[in-house]
Parts: sequence; structure tokens; C-alpha cells
Amino acid sequence: MAGGKFSKLLFKPSVKRSLDRGEVKVSNVTLAGQESLTDEGFHFSTSSFRYDPPGVALKNVQQLNIDFSKLENHTFFNSAEAKTQSSFDKIVNQFPFDGTKKELIEFKDRISGYDKYVYDRFPKNTGFLSFQRSRTNLIQVEDYAGASDLVLNESKGKGQSILDPTGERFTVEFYLHVPNEIHNGNEVIFQRRGEDTTVGIGANAKYFGVTVALSSSAPVSNGLNECSLHAMLSSGSFGVDTKTNLLKGVWNHFAIVFGQDNADRLSIYKNGELVSSSSVGSFGFGSVSSPLTIASGSRHESYTFSFLPSQTFSGSIDELRFWHAARTQNEIRHFQERNCFAHKDLRLYYRFNEPSGSFGTTERSGNESLILDSSGNGFHVKASNFHISQRNTSLIGTASSPLSLEDSANCPILFPSFHSVITLNEELLSSASNYDYNNPNLITKMIPNHYFQEASVDEGFATDKGNIGDVYGYNNDQPGGGKPGQPQIIAALLYVMAAELDDLKLFASELARLIRVDVNKQGTISEQFLPFLARYYGMTLPSSFANASIQQLKDSDGISLDRVLSNLGLQKIQNTIWRRILSDLPELLKSRGTRHCLESLFRDMGIEPNGLFRIREYGGSRRRKIGDTFEKRHEIAAMLDFSGSLAATGTIDASGVDSARPLFRTDCLYAKRTEPGVPMPRGTFVDGVSNNLNDFLLTSGSWSAEGVFKFGGTSHLMKQSLFRMQTTGSTLESTANNFLIYNVVATPPSTIPRVTGSLFLYGRPASGSSASTLKMVLTGVDVYDGKKWHVSFGRTRNDFAGSAATSSYFFRAGKMSAGRLTDYYAANAGFVDDGNTILNTISSSNNSSGSFLAIGSQSLIYDSTTRLGHLNSYSESAAQTVNFTGKVSGIRFFSKALTEKETLTHIRNFKSLGVEKPALNFNFNTKDSGSFERLRLDVNMDQPLTQSLSNSSIRLFDFSQNMFHASGSGFEPSKRVIKPERFDYEILSPRFELAVATNKVRIRSWKNPHNIKKYGGDIAPLFEIPQMDQPRDDRRLAIEVSCVQALNEDIVNIFATLDAYDNALGAPELVFSHEYRDLRNLRKIYFNRLQDKLSLEKFFRFYKWFDDTVGDVIEEFLPSSTNYLGTNFVIESHALERSKFVYNYSDMYIGEIDRLEEGSIYLQQYIGIIRKF
Repeated sequence: MAGGKFSKLLFKPSVKRSLDRGEVKVSNVTLAGQESLTDEGFHFSTSSFRYDPPGVALKNVQQLNIDFSKLENHTFFNSAEAKTQSSFDKIVNQFPFDGTKKELIEFKDRISGYDKYVYDRFPKNTGFLSFQRSRTNLIQVEDYAGASDLVLNESKGKGQSILDPTGERFTVEFYLHVPNEIHNGNEVIFQRRGEDTTVGIGANAKYFGVTVALSSSAPVSNGLNECSLHAMLSSGSFGVDTKTNLLKGVWNHFAIVFGQDNADRLSIYKNGELVSSSSVGSFGFGSVSSPLTIASGSRHESYTFSFLPSQTFSGSIDELRFWHAARTQNEIRHFQERNCFAHKDLRLYYRFNEPSGSFGTTERSGNESLILDSSGNGFHVKASNFHISQRNTSLIGTASSPLSLEDSANCPILFPSFHSVITLNEELLSSASNYDYNNPNLITKMIPNHYFQEASVDEGFATDKGNIGDVYGYNNDQPGGGKPGQPQIIAALLYVMAAELDDLKLFASELARLIRVDVNKQGTISEQFLPFLARYYGMTLPSSFANASIQQLKDSDGISLDRVLSNLGLQKIQNTIWRRILSDLPELLKSRGTRHCLESLFRDMGIEPNGLFRIREYGGSRRRKIGDTFEKRHEIAAMLDFSGSLAATGTIDASGVDSARPLFRTDCLYAKRTEPGVPMPRGTFVDGVSNNLNDFLLTSGSWSAEGVFKFGGTSHLMKQSLFRMQTTGSTLESTANNFLIYNVVATPPSTIPRVTGSLFLYGRPASGSSASTLKMVLTGVDVYDGKKWHVSFGRTRNDFAGSAATSSYFFRAGKMSAGRLTDYYAANAGFVDDGNTILNTISSSNNSSGSFLAIGSQSLIYDSTTRLGHLNSYSESAAQTVNFTGKVSGIRFFSKALTEKETLTHIRNFKSLGVEKPALNFNFNTKDSGSFERLRLDVNMDQPLTQSLSNSSIRLFDFSQNMFHASGSGFEPSKRVIKPERFDYEILSPRFELAVATNKVRIRSWKNPHNIKKYGGDIAPLFEIPQMDQPRDDRRLAIEVSCVQALNEDIVNIFATLDAYDNALGAPELVFSHEYRDLRNLRKIYFNRLQDKLSLEKFFRFYKWFDDTVGDVIEEFLPSSTNYLGTNFVIESHALERSKFVYNYSDMYIGEIDRLEEGSIYLQQYIGIIRKF
């Protein structure tokens, strides 16, 4: 490589190989020729930089990678105070909250980089408005622009009627929430009606117009609580009433549409679906002089219906829109979860995003009740009988607006007196004042001070600075009513010039950053110049996402499969990928042409190369062997954090639980015995269930308990109980008893005295003061080293261990480092526990419901007079340790003794539930003898609920599907206690039969037999490679994407080794079978874990952005001799679905010399079988 650029001979192809197959290269997508981007009528503007493709010149300092929070990065000659006041003035007085989308984008692209920083920090709010019957709330809107006396309406004109459809089509849209617990009467939601004086007056009056209302309903104690929503429309002699039911207690979106498809039809859409429709006939709306009302109304009567309100509305409304157009179903669905913008057909639009909080208290404030109209028609009104609590979204049990796609970034709080606005202004002005004082380059310091003093006197300012340092004020407490502090006139002119000088300096400084690139963008090349930097190094960065829309590229809308807003648009994602590749370029150049280079490229693109995407190099040995090979993986999983364990003692209840210290506890390990065979039940089966309650104890046979533990930081107690097994009694004198049966205790290493870290297992399953005690130790285990340790213990019951009385106990610990098993400790001990111990006998005094696992602080209360102390009364105090201050995950219980192979697999793979005989001992086989020995509990913390409740509790899910859910208490209230944690682990390779070769440098012989067993090969010296081991290497390379890959990696989690899989395929009796019977049984067992079928459609939609441009980047780093096959989506069978070659009973398998005359087929088959044996 010369000059830091690619060698064009070896690594720079002159022709894109992917295009040799007849594919078409997609060019950059621009906005040229696109007249309209959205149905809001936004047209492309050349003054905006938002839609410029990479490589176009800079237009705004926003495009520079500068940290605008630091004034020294961008303020050189200008006043920081002046910039702050100017930013607030632009936002409060110029933000187009009721404008079109074009106006919003032009505002955002017009402001400076510091303005954008202030805008991003500006308080935002999304919400809704609640109406309270006790306050008789309502909203009245006069039907002409500028009807109110608000300053906001002064520029909208007066006297012009806007709301009357006058016989045209219309749509009324809104979100509605009716409280579940209240009785509602006849209540108006929306009404626009006038009296038809041509057909009657007074009591006989008829009305024309539209009313949307609820009909009377009472709360239901059981079942669904519903009420009816009516849409009524009348004119002259015509009238129609159509209705639908709505469920109380939840948000529902409604659209009342008249005149859809040029038909005189009134329709109701609920949550985007047509639910009711009625023909109207000829309709004329007429001119209405009365105001439009919301949440209240009057009698509406026609010849065909009569509606009389009984009370004002009580509930919540959001996103109320009144259109002079019949919205289509697609339009309703598209905009029901996102905001609209001003449009010629949109006549009234209340977003109800005004904030809840404290406003100013002067005579010019008090606009808490103001409701802003975002249609652009100026129908800003004040709600009658308003109280600020009506904007409190927590009152109905939800914390946000029902719009899942509402972008809060477009909803700044524009009331100058609002407390959050004032607080932000004070904070920024304080830092700006200090900066100006210490800035020697401030432009006003270059001018003699007497000029400013004279100007200040002329303008009536108290200081030569004017009042530029004053907190932002207001003429009127509403959008557009802000009043910034002002400098005197000479300084103001200088600040205008200084602002331009600052921008020029920022643009000039960009030249020094043109070849400076890093993942951390601050102070590096801007995104616009990334293609230039790539060309500088001889690369071509292709434009990705060629099939994306403008909204997906720029506005982060419509990217995810779920209906949620994405954090980044596709353009920013592409720039991030480019930046990562360019930042990683030294490593990529050094390793180009290798697998490591391709894996690094994938990681730069945010893709895990060993997951669904696999890099396949063809070749390898002709012989396939199913063996226990492992592949490295890493994943962000979760652990339960026992933060707060060192808190002061709280209230301790009768069972010893401390309200202020964390405690984890599983449900009792007690379930109906339905499995036949070993361990032999003590009762008999009646209707498939043992009639002896002692058989329900999952500890009655062999068993195992395991978990993953981590201690981070330094503040930990000297002795810790990792986990323990307990029981309780149920008799009157023992209701508070907590009997400690087994306890795993950790001690840290120490230099004085010099001791290593250790793990101790204490056990005392028998009761009484003379009962024997089990004590096992693992010396050298330092669980305090900040790593994740897998610890397990259990027993093989005496009859399984081949003893009349002595059970075999095991105690094991291991940890992974850098994705490899580095430490493993194990101990075994015999212990006499064959009698009627607490493990296999129900007792009201000390084992009423079975054992349970516990972690954390608890008082071990027990009645010493009963002499049933177990470990509670053991003389060694360490056995009663209960405190725990670390993190935990993967708490599991098996009603079988795990073998050492099974434990080692669980240590390597924290997600593994594998057993050596999954067809018998996994989770869902309950019919075969020995199936009692299986997984019973799996609390792995991988659950959606990660935050404790306000009462400090949390529910922890059992993923074994046996419903032994765990509970937590005493955690820090309303705080995230299940926290993300990175796990580096190994999985059993599910790709044991692919014709691939990741390493084509092969060692064929070894002197050490251990290496032969580990890596394969023969005893050295080897003079000739066996024919079946001779490789078939070639230069093909492919990137394969398979949804089955993830399924296969989950399937191997039920295997401790692949011996069972090998036996399922290689059993000699299967030669003439039509299928692999053991694989069929494993499929039945495994797929009980899944709740839904694989969806290839969702899979392709999820990876729709992975296009051929990724292959173009990969080709930049491949040798020209490589036969790159591109990126291929592979549809394949999973590991438990395997076709079998069928051998038929026919003489075709007998040699020709053994064939007899025609008709003796049976004899020929018999001869063939004998000769085979």
C-alpha cells in the first residue's frame, strides 16, 4: 500500500463481480424531480441541507461535528449571552407550532448549531386533556378566525367562517378514554349544530349539524365494561344516527366520516377499522351561528332521532381534528398514531400537548388553560372551568399520549413563564455570562467602552451591556409572546457581525478535520465529507438503502417492524456505518483478505458475524464427524442487582423478611407426581397422579441447583450466601420458622492472613441437635474477582449412587474469561441421608409445602424448643450467613443430578439447559420412566419487567413453563433492578455438517494423544494423508443469512453433548427405517418451548435493508482471486428436521452373483441379510 491507499492490483477489482450476474447497480437517491414528499404538501427546498446527499457542500454549522454545549468550541467573537437570548427568542417567538411540515423543516434547518443545541434541551411535552364532570369543563370555539382576544389570533383576520362544511364532506377524528369505574350518562364529545327555523321553533325545533356523544351506561362488576358512541347527523327532514361500542379504561381512536367515496354516508372508524355505517341521503349543513363545543353540548333532535345530554363529559381526549374532507381508511390508519401538520382541509386541530406544571403569576401570565390550535387557522381557546390537574397524564394510569409515533422533538413548551423554560434560561445565561467575562476576543472588548456608555444612556439602560443578561421575559404568556433581554444598539450591531465571523471560522476549521475520523464524532470530519475521505484512501462507499423512502432516510419513520419511532433515520445509520469503517480502516487494511477482516467489517455494520449471518468458506475434509465443538458468542443479557443490601435495617415481618433489604425467593418446589418409574413413587397412581403427597416433593429424588453470580466493585461483606435452600412449617407454633437446609457461602481471599478465596457448602437435611452436617469446600474459588461464576450443587440419591444409605453430593464452580472456560473446581462427598428427612417427607412442623431457593437478607427465625433447627442451630456461624450484595442470574433447579458433562456445558453457555438425554430428561416428557428427572425451574432474568414496584417488590418469571415463579422484596423502590450485562460464552456448534473450512492450515499429526482427541488427526509421524481426510478446498466465499441459524443455536441448548444427536442418526437399526425416530421425539419435546411458528416474511422484512451495497463494501477487501458468491438468504431445514435415505427391501441391494431365478425375492433378501452379518 502506497500513501495509505489500496493496492489497485490485488485488492481493488476493476469490475464489480456481483454485477456480472445481470444485476443493476443502484445510483444515489436524490430529491431531484420529486415534487411532493408527504400529503402535507411539503415541497423540496434548495435552501435546506436536510435532503442533500453526502458529498454536497456544507450549508449550516449544524452539519459540523462540534460539541455546542461547550461555548469555547463555537463562540469566539460573539457574546454568549446574546446567542442565548437569540436562541430563546427564535424558539419561543418563531417556532411554527401551527405550521406546515415545510415550515417546521425550514425552521429547524435555518437555526444555527447553538440554536439547535438549545432547542434540543428545551422542555418538551406530549399529553392529552382530561375533563372532569365536577368542574363542568368544556371548550367553546367561535367559528371565525381570530375570534378570541388572544394575541396569537390577531394576525389571522376576523369574521371569516371556517368551520362550517356547508354541505361538503367532513371528518372528525379524536382519541377517547372513558374511565372504567364511573357511570356515564348522555355526554357530548363534539358538537356543531344549529337550529333549523324552517321546520319548527322552541320545543318543536329541529336541528342541522353533527353531534358525537356517549349514551348512558353503568359500570359492570364482571366482564367487559362498555358504552356506546353515537354519531348523529341531521339536516332538514333528514337525520341519521350510527353507533358502535367502545371499551372503557383504554384509549380508542375514532374517525367520524361523512361523504366518503362521493356517497352520502356517515361512517365510524374505530382504531382504523370500519365498524358502523349509515346512509344519509341528501344533506345540507347550513350556516351555524352557535359555537362548536367539545365535552359539552345541547339537545340535538331531528325527525329520525332525539338526543338530550344529561351531563358534561368526564374522560380524556387527545388529537382532536376536524377536516373538511372525507378521509380514506388508509389516511386514517396512517395518521392515527402520528401528528399531522397544517393543511388546507384541516380546519381545527387540538394536540393537547400543553404542559402540566407551574406558570408565572403576574398579570400577564395565567394561560394555563390555553389550548393551541395547530391547524393554522388560529382557533386558540381557553378551556372553561379549567384546573392544571387536567393535564396530569398519571391520573388515568398512563404516562404519555396514546400516539405511539408522536415525536416529542416537535413539541416544545412555548410558554415563556413556564418554570422549566425559565430554569433552562437561567442556567445557560449564567454560564454565558462567565464565558463572556473571560473571553478576550469578545468583539465589544475591541471597541472603546465610552461608545457603549453613551448609547446605554441614550436608550435608558442602567449598564453599558443593556439588559442582555436579564432572564427571558414575556409580553404575553403564550407562544410568540416572549421578550428577550436586549443589548444597546451599538453592541447589537457588533454582535450581528461577530455571529457571521464565528460561522466563517467554524467552516474554515473544518478543513483541518478532513482526514480526522473517529467513532466519537466530536472534532472530526463531518458526515458530508465522508465520501471524500473514502476516495482519499482509494475506497468507494456505496449509497445504501436504495429502496428507502425519503421519510425512512431522513425522518426515521417507517424503519422498524413495530409501530414506533426510530432514534435515527437510515441516512444517519449509513453515515454511522461509514464512519465506523473509516475509523477501523488501519485494522481492516492490515488484515484484508482474511476472515478477521470480514468479521470486523460486519461488526462495523452493527452485525454479529456469528449469528444469523455466517461467513462461509467452502472446502474441508470429505469426512464429517459429529463432535462437541464450541463456537464463541457474546450477548447482552440481564442480571438481578441486589443494590441496597447494605441499607439500614427496615421493618422485619413475622417470617423474617426485611422491608429494606433485597430478598429473592422461588415458589415451593412441589408439584403433582405424574411421571412413572424412577425414582420409584411411594404411593400409587390414581387418575395419573400419585396419591402420596411425599411424591410431590421435587427434592425427594436426585436434584441439582445452579446459578450465575457476580460481585462488582469493592463494597462487599466478607462472607456472602450465594444461594440457599429453605423450608417452612405450617403449625401454629412454627408459622414464623425459616429452616435452613443447604447454604452456599463464599469467602474472599486475604493477604493478612494469606488465604485464598473459597466456597463452602453446608447441608443439614435431618432435624434434631444430633443430626449430621454436610460440609464441602472448594478452595481457590475467588467469586469476588468481578467475573461471572457459575456455581452448582446437588445430590445423587443413595439408591442411584449404588448405596443403601449414603447419597453422593457434588459441589462445582467455574467461570469463563474471554469466551473460554478458564477455571473449574469440583468436589464430591458421600453423606447419609436415607431416612425420612425434610427432603422427601411432608411435615406440618418443618416442611409444609416443599423446599424453595432463596438469596439475600432474611432473619432465620425458628422455635428452638422444637429442636428442629437444621442449619439454624449448627455450631459454625458461617453456615447461617444470609447476606448477598452482588448480581445473580440463571437460577435453575433440576429434579435430577447433573453430570459433570452437563455442568461444564452450562458453565460454557449461560443459556444452556442441556442434558445428556434430552429425549428423556428435558422439560416436556412426562410419560416415560425416568422423566421425573428434568428441569423444573429457570429464572434467567430475561423478562420485560425490569423495574421494582413502588412497594419494593418485583415478580420474576420462570421460563421452564413449570410456573415456579420467583418473587423479590426489599429492593430499591421504582428502580431498575434487572440490569443489562454482557456475557461471553461458547455454544455447541450447530454447524457440524456444513462443507466449510474456516482454517485451511491443518495439522495432521500430533505427538501428544490429548491433542489428537481435542483437535483431531493421527499419531506423528504421518507420511500419507488418508483418502477420506484429503480436503476439497476452493476459492468460493459466500455470506449466508438464515433464520434457521438462530433456531439451531437454541436447539443445541437442550443438549449437554451431541452424543444423543449422533446416536439418533447413527443407530444401525435405522438402516431400513423411513425416518429418524429419536429426532421426531426430540422435535415434539423442543417445540413445546415455542409459542409461534417461524415467519419467513417477518424475517425478510427485518433484513430488508441488507442489500447488495453491503456486498460492494465486502468486495473492497477481498483478493481478486476469490470467487465471491454474494449475500444469499438461505431457507433450510433445522437441526431436528432431517431427511433420510430410504433403503427398501429389494434384491437391488444383493450382488449379481447371488441373484436367483425370478420369483425368489424373499430368499434373495434373506441371503443378503446373512451375508451382511
